[in-house]
Amino acid sequence: MKDSEKEKKTGSAPELIETLVTKRIEEGLEYALRTGGMTVVSGPTGRGKTFTASAWAARQDPERVKMIRVPSGCSRAILGQTLCRAFGLAASGPRAIAEARIAGAAKRGDLIVVDEAGHLLPRAGRSLAPIELLRDLHDMKGIGVALIFTDVYMREFAGGPAADYLEQFRGRTTWSVPIPSRIFKSEIEAIAKAFAPDAGPRLLDLAMKIASGRAGKLRTLFE
Repeated sequence: MKDSEKEKKTGSAPELIETLVTKRIEEGLEYALRTGGMTVVSGPTGRGKTFTASAWAARQDPERVKMIRVPSGCSRAILGQTLCRAFGLAASGPRAIAEARIAGAAKRGDLIVVDEAGHLLPRAGRSLAPIELLRDLHDMKGIGVALIFTDVYMREFAGGPAADYLEQFRGRTTWSVPIPSRIFKSEIEAIAKAFAPDAGPRLLDLAMKIASGRAGKLRTLFE
């Protein structure tokens, strides 16, 4: 039985349902991989940024594409350790040694996809060092970087107290994917019909209310 036939019989859906938004995110990631450029994906929580990027990265050559999630309160040392693990390198030792390992392993044609990139932005008592490491790798090694922000962090990126410094990143951003808070009817139809191919107007209306009426947006609809 074909996967599509199984889906119709069981009511399950493919891992990633293609919508206008998922296509835009994938286009931005593909551009960063193809050109070694810098892509910024931004939007509200629950709009599929992480899910789409993870599904896309899983289809790529793992030798070229590394996806990391930045923990809250991330320091440059922690970012270095996270990148070491992504590249399959030892994460122990002084920060400078970890960064030297990364620089030795990273090569032109690689792409680092950074989820929760807002955690790299400066906070009181913390320097700008974490995000500088990505800039250095981008500039010196010619690797692509894709930064995934929630919109609250993106506002800081664009106009916060460190905006003048971060202009260096905005100047390097060659592809931006701003995802609107408003959910498109075409997204709801694609998702609902992936689970229920014969979904009618009443089910589509209910799906729209679920996705639009709660903070989780499309994440809530999937659940």
